[in-house]
Amino acid sequence: MCELNAFLIDGTDKKLLMEDVVRLVVNDNDITITGMLGDTKQVKGKILRVDITKQETLIQKID
Repeated sequence: MCELNAFLIDGTDKKLLMEDVVRLVVNDNDITITGMLGDTKQVKGKILRVDITKQETLIQKID
């Protein structure tokens, strides 16, 4: 499986948003993150990087 961990970058802080992410849907500055069990979170931001080898995605927070 290729689940990711989603992290929110706010300045120099890196905070784990969700583990086992299977879907990221981007609508302008709104990102909907869906986990393997169907749980969801919405954040305002932009995707900085998706790294499959590290199994992570980095999202820059937008106010």
